[in-house]
Amino acid sequence: MACGVATVLTCNGGITEYAKHMHNCLLADPLDVEDNVNKIIRLLEDEALRTRLVAEGFKTAHYYDCQHEGENTLNFLSEVMRS
Repeated sequence: MACGVATVLTCNGGITEYAKHMHNCLLADPLDVEDNVNKIIRLLEDEALRTRLVAEGFKTAHYYDCQHEGENTLNFLSEVMRS
């Protein structure tokens, strides 16, 4: 996402914290090869979808940048230490 690429990502695991189907990526079952191929083809053929996913992906990546994550971690650890 941070590189400006529309993505097809796995629908399993912690990735769904930031990966939202049809918002900033397409999510697919990693065991369903046909679904993955169809979604990749869809990205290749649907320029409007691809453009929207890239734009939303940039917004998502900005929210998860190193500076922001560092500040969140510092705030969390500061709260833990106060408890």
